[in-house]
Amino acid sequence: MKNSIFLFLLIFSISCSDKKESVENQKAAEEYLEKGIDFKVQNKFDSALVYLDLAISSAPGYKEAYDRKSEILTIQKKYNDLLELHKQMIKKIPNNQEESFAIALLSKKMGNEAEAKEYFKKSINFYTQQIQSDTVRLKEDAYFNRAISKKFITDNSYKEDLKFLNQYPRPSKPNKNAQHDFC
Repeated sequence: MKNSIFLFLLIFSISCSDKKESVENQKAAEEYLEKGIDFKVQNKFDSALVYLDLAISSAPGYKEAYDRKSEILTIQKKYNDLLELHKQMIKKIPNNQEESFAIALLSKKMGNEAEAKEYFKKSINFYTQQIQSDTVRLKEDAYFNRAISKKFITDNSYKEDLKFLNQYPRPSKPNKNAQHDFC
């Protein structure tokens, strides 16, 4: 009986310790992210990347740190690094399959047609699930990205997705703040 109580207390204390460490890691990651953003705003991209890497290593599932790093790598046109980052995001962040679309676009840009096709197919599956879900807020984005994925793999059903999109108003001017030029 004493052994059982001791074992229970040991497991409980380890569990509490893990939660405390997780909270501390997340807090550190948020602080690193803030510093990374500060350096990004100053166009000190190398310094920003150092802090964003620290944020990612502190909390490997911290999507915002990956997103900020992705922005910088896109600005710097470091497409190989960007491609690896998106692949890392799929592994480290559960239910983050929209990265398949980014990987497909990057692979296409870099001339890797086989990998692009593989990831376009994955993104079609992901966006189809999103479209069928009642909880998806931005179905237009899902339809649009699925249509692009289908067009790249020469699936003519992309036209049906575009028909759905025609019911939504379009902005009169393109977004000048868009930072991605790899598609």
